[in-house]
Amino acid sequence: DGKDLILPAGNMTLDFGTFSNSRRVGRIPLIAQVRVDGKFVKRLRMNAKVAVFQDVVRITNSIQRNNIISQSDVVVERVRTERLLKDIPTRLNKVIGQKATQNLQKGKIVKFRDFKRVPMVERGSRVVILATKGSMKITAPGAVREDGFKNSIVQVVNLETKKTIYAEVLSANTVEVKF
Repeated sequence: DGKDLILPAGNMTLDFGTFSNSRRVGRIPLIAQVRVDGKFVKRLRMNAKVAVFQDVVRITNSIQRNNIISQSDVVVERVRTERLLKDIPTRLNKVIGQKATQNLQKGKIVKFRDFKRVPMVERGSRVVILATKGSMKITAPGAVREDGFKNSIVQVVNLETKKTIYAEVLSANTVEVKF
């Protein structure tokens, strides 16, 4: 309201409170209770602007779509913001080794949608199918029918028998059948 508030003489205290449903960052409505010598005098409404510091991953070298993000391409920075940034990685280990889903310009703050995991085996790649039982080990050549990540189960065609099986991805060139 912008009007002067004339207070009685004495020891003034201000007690600030927020509304229960208000945000904690950005423009926040507050209520201040003015007391003189412990006696309530007036309730004032006001707004505060609250900023926070948040860790973000920022691009230091431009990255082309489908390229793998390396340690020299990204850095963690602490930025001041008046709104919490959502859907962003805050640590380098979430980003390094991932594949860019779009061209990423130098200076851009990385979002989770900007990258994806790189499959350990890709559809069509040749692998060794490994089957172990005790001390017995059997291997056969195979072709992967779908992209797969470490420890995931993928469809594999045994190239000797032409049968399709399911196997666990162990490495870029080995899958294991459980039997």
